[in-house]
Amino acid sequence: MNLFFSSSVRRRLSAALLAAGVCGGAPALAAQDYPARPLTMVVPFSAGATADTLGRMIAREMQDELGQTVVVENRAGGGSTIGAAAVARSAPDGYTLLLGSGSTHTVAPVVIKDMKYDPVKDFQPIALIGTTSYVVLVNADSPMRTLADLVEYGKTHPQKLSYGSTGVGGAVHLATVMLQNQTGASFLHVPYRGGAPAIADLLGGQIDFTLGTAEAAGMVSQGKLRALAVLGPDRLQALPDVPTCNETGVPDCTFPVWNAIFAPAGTPAPVVAKLTAAVEHALAEPQTVTRLRELGYQPATGGAEALGKRVVEESVFMHKTAAAAGVQPQ
Repeated sequence: MNLFFSSSVRRRLSAALLAAGVCGGAPALAAQDYPARPLTMVVPFSAGATADTLGRMIAREMQDELGQTVVVENRAGGGSTIGAAAVARSAPDGYTLLLGSGSTHTVAPVVIKDMKYDPVKDFQPIALIGTTSYVVLVNADSPMRTLADLVEYGKTHPQKLSYGSTGVGGAVHLATVMLQNQTGASFLHVPYRGGAPAIADLLGGQIDFTLGTAEAAGMVSQGKLRALAVLGPDRLQALPDVPTCNETGVPDCTFPVWNAIFAPAGTPAPVVAKLTAAVEHALAEPQTVTRLRELGYQPATGGAEALGKRVVEESVFMHKTAAAAGVQPQ
């Protein structure tokens, strides 16, 4: 075997080795230079919804830390799973993010049979943004003055009161199913492609109630909507006069609501670290904290690891809740 190569062979071999070295170092270099172009944040809810407002606010603040534009793209439908599935299939390079929630990561798997993604395996947690609670909302002209009124009518007139949700399999759907099973009431489900269309039809009298967030406080104070109760352990700062369900005599109807940032699984650790830092930077801004509280959210703490743990633990809770409520994946 000839161990000596011609100069032309040596040149080709050197070029090949150099190319291999460059390719092998590409992920590290990419992470070091990240981000080199604009990012996309997919919001799997309709424009104008609370999650959309939240996503745009966080995206705007993240830009300062990242030095690149973060473009918000609304991809509603499927109980928020259409947008989530699109992100799960995206390249794990840190340029496509998801404004996730309980709907995308802990509720959908217990109510949707043919999930297009695995909430744990297909995503890399980045950071939790905040937590809040749903509020039971009716039109200001509704004869329902309290949650007890709503529940009693739903028990004596099954399927006569209609409620709007963010889609089959969404958090609003499961939270209302939980309320029905806790109280024995029965309501007619009307799914929408997001929270904003449901609120619009509630204002127009097409549906009888929905579950919203404290962002509806403006419409409540203007006399357009009436808030009956908070489906959580504490009253909301934005709606201090609205009682919790426990205070109205309807116990055990707390339902977790949160939003967070996720990336596709496989996103490089240095990129994850930069993204987590950018979200934490946004959450440290006083104007962000103020706006979060106006939306009814409690600003979150903890990074990617804490978010991943929350998803796993809450998934167990949701499966137990669905099983107790008799909800089967469809």
